[in-house]
Amino acid sequence: MKNYLVIGVIIIVMIIYLFLYLGIELDLKNVIERFGIKSNQLIDTSFKIRKFATIQLILFLILSLICIYFSFKKK
Repeated sequence: MKNYLVIGVIIIVMIIYLFLYLGIELDLKNVIERFGIKSNQLIDTSFKIRKFATIQLILFLILSLICIYFSFKKK
């Protein structure tokens, strides 16, 4: 039962990661493809990208630590 819970948590973390990645891509597409781009909008978008990238990095580190923990725990 515990293994299923861990697998479920890992799947949820990966879904969150993919959702945030999709958010970055859509935000970039909106800003780049729009004809009337204002300079403030580009600055706001760059801050959003940095926030999303930070969240992605944290999720990746958490997932990596979980995988490392369970690989050492089995031995």
